[in-house]
Amino acid sequence: MSPLKEKAPPGVITIIKEGLVFMKRILLVLPLILCLSACSASKGPVSGTEFALGTVISLKIMDHGDEALLEEAFELVRDIENRMSTRVEGSDIWEINRQAGQNPVAVSPQTLEVIRQGIAYGEFSQGRFDISMGPVVDLWKIGSNDARLPESDEISEALKRVDYQKIQINGNTVGIDAGMSLDLGAIAKGYAADRVAELLVSRGVKSAILDLGGNIKVIGDREDAQPYRIGIRSPFEGRNQYFGIISIRNQSVVSSGDYERYFEEEGRRYHHIFDTSTGYPVETEVAQVTVITEKSMEADALSTSFYTMSVEEGLALADSMDHVLIIYVMRDYRVYYSKGIEEIFELTDSDFTVQTID
Repeated sequence: MSPLKEKAPPGVITIIKEGLVFMKRILLVLPLILCLSACSASKGPVSGTEFALGTVISLKIMDHGDEALLEEAFELVRDIENRMSTRVEGSDIWEINRQAGQNPVAVSPQTLEVIRQGIAYGEFSQGRFDISMGPVVDLWKIGSNDARLPESDEISEALKRVDYQKIQINGNTVGIDAGMSLDLGAIAKGYAADRVAELLVSRGVKSAILDLGGNIKVIGDREDAQPYRIGIRSPFEGRNQYFGIISIRNQSVVSSGDYERYFEEEGRRYHHIFDTSTGYPVETEVAQVTVITEKSMEADALSTSFYTMSVEEGLALADSMDHVLIIYVMRDYRVYYSKGIEEIFELTDSDFTVQTID
């Protein structure tokens, strides 16, 4: 493989973090995205980094910001974690899982919104995205020092307790059957990014870069009135290498792939994106899917959903959604993307080749 064809120019900020799996106490390399934007602003930027939602959160407000607003944004993220983490005792999700099969639990409007959206994405993806996969995730423990290949009968038993359609919502209460457990790790970071962006815009911020463990969301333009340029990490190279650049305004970029969290046994890689019909990691020739859309929560959920689909199915679905753009990267370095993305996407690594579906 040839070395990286593009290097970030001097003064460019890269946003790549190491953190923990959301709701898991283990180190991981967060996926994907490098911010290649020239980040300066006339009113003097303010930025900060903090550990929350099980990952490293980096916020940079380019204008109309101060330390007080930055702290308010981080406090908002902490509040979401305290409501939605499975590991925070007393959180809404922790209590729902604890009361499984016993009593419904009154939850905050924020948690209820994310659960409802999780169910909606389950319907949209025909069950490929499922916020009730907790029993399967906990069985494999991928990303931890205890990761293992479960026995097939264990997986079969765990799958019996997975079904987002069995989540019971009545008013502000949520209940699940005995043995079920919810995990919002594939959607909560995106929700938090959207909420922080809403807060900043309501305070007059015109430009900002939000990085929630690789979930990138940008507000507005750069100082030169040009869109932000986001480098998409190569799924085959080191963490500071990218194969293409997306130029965006007021949008989010999220990628999913089997290189994020995995373990190997007898020469086979077992990654963290599960096939909800088998309980095993998805088997696919897709190395990475990147989703670009306005809402980070949507990009979060869709990146997982599209990864489980064939390229043909994923592109057809994305093309039917006029606000969603996607990029597929295959294991043989072929790149496919949805209609219209050529206007904002630049391939920068000649090892990759853009293809079209016949």
